[in-house]
Amino acid sequence: MKNKKCICGSSDFIIKSFSINFNSSKCKKCNTINFIHKSKKITFDYSDKNDKYGDLNYLLGNDLRWAHKKILKYLNKNKSVLELGAYNGFYINELLKNNIDAIGFDINENAVKIGRKIYPKIKNKLFFDFSKIKNEYDYCLLIDVLEHIEEPKKFIKKYKNLIKKNGYLVISSPVEERVLHDKSDYPPHHPWWFSVLGLNKLLNECNFSVDKIFIQRDGKLLVRNFFGKILSGWKKNEFHGEIGFKKKNNFIQVILFLITRMLGPLVELYLKIFKKTYCSVLIFAKKN
Repeated sequence: MKNKKCICGSSDFIIKSFSINFNSSKCKKCNTINFIHKSKKITFDYSDKNDKYGDLNYLLGNDLRWAHKKILKYLNKNKSVLELGAYNGFYINELLKNNIDAIGFDINENAVKIGRKIYPKIKNKLFFDFSKIKNEYDYCLLIDVLEHIEEPKKFIKKYKNLIKKNGYLVISSPVEERVLHDKSDYPPHHPWWFSVLGLNKLLNECNFSVDKIFIQRDGKLLVRNFFGKILSGWKKNEFHGEIGFKKKNNFIQVILFLITRMLGPLVELYLKIFKKTYCSVLIFAKKN
């Protein structure tokens, strides 16, 4: 399949075979990687028919990650917030608990319905119908969303009108610089592995000025993913929605959890000393 331009605008790539169905296309200018379908286009199903996004335990989840906690420290409480890709609204609920005016949208209708039931505060704050999103907001949050989008530049340009002038687009994403990728970071689930430089250039091209950048250095996650690759296979480079380990592996999970707890802090110290990225970047970019 013919290669597209990189998010930084370059057309100079190194193309290699990555898996059965995908080639990796690495930009020589910014190191961002885009996964290109070899023949038949394969898309990821984000509906409840997928065994990840339809799993009840996942739909009930409240996964406050590194980016969620970091964002909360830097949001102005007197401003309005829109989260695109809000899933079941757990973060909208968290923002409302912190007296931040926030609403959210997600394409997974079941996630929205379940979120409205388990978080009463967000009943009129979380939507599946995008026509309900009519205002301009001081902050638009894309928390681990953009790497799922086939055309990220078009996506940002399409929805930037939802942000007020001098408002902020806040993006978090796993990046190419990380040492090991977990299984959900592979195509077709994630068609992009952005570099920090590539995201900067993308935002500049979309008429945003990068204001703040935060780098995650998570030693425990690195150790966990190392063992995860051993168990799932080093050459398993596609993700189609399988979740967790089977029950027969629960004992192994406990052992690996304990090892991760012991080794994680040491690995994290190494990452901080040598300023290594693992695994995500968080960017606050002001709309010009």
